[in-house]
Amino acid sequence: MGQDRMAREQRDVFRMREYEAVLSRIVDARTDVTRVETLYPLAIAAVYAWVFTNPPAIAALWTLALMIPVGIAFLGIVRLYSRRKHIALLEAYIRGFEAEAYGPDSDLGWERRYAKENPLRTMIWLRVLSALLILAGTIWVALSADSLFHQWQKEQVAQTRKP
Repeated sequence: MGQDRMAREQRDVFRMREYEAVLSRIVDARTDVTRVETLYPLAIAAVYAWVFTNPPAIAALWTLALMIPVGIAFLGIVRLYSRRKHIALLEAYIRGFEAEAYGPDSDLGWERRYAKENPLRTMIWLRVLSALLILAGTIWVALSADSLFHQWQKEQVAQTRKP
């Protein structure tokens, strides 16, 4: 009888530590998602600001420099996708702890409460749409700027050839 009680207590201590560790990982991952959603558009803007104020003399370098923000946007989307998948896995795991502790139909538990009070977090399509719009906008700016640069460069060459 005493050993069963000790085993239950050890299991409960393990579950509590595991719950706290998973909860901490969820908070860290959500913080990372917010940071990526904030910083990658700023990084794109910073690269474009630098490129537009320091145009290279060689057209190929200009085109390459304009593709850097497209790469940043793509990597940001990949990072957001992987973090959201990681968060979903952790959320499912922690909901299992909460269902065991409070019952399957209870509204108690951090993850259940968070989902109830933050319904937009479950609308992953909204975040995906915004990320894709940033990627599309980045590609559009890159292609437009590249086209304008090459057109300007042709005009400069044509003006230097005039007598």
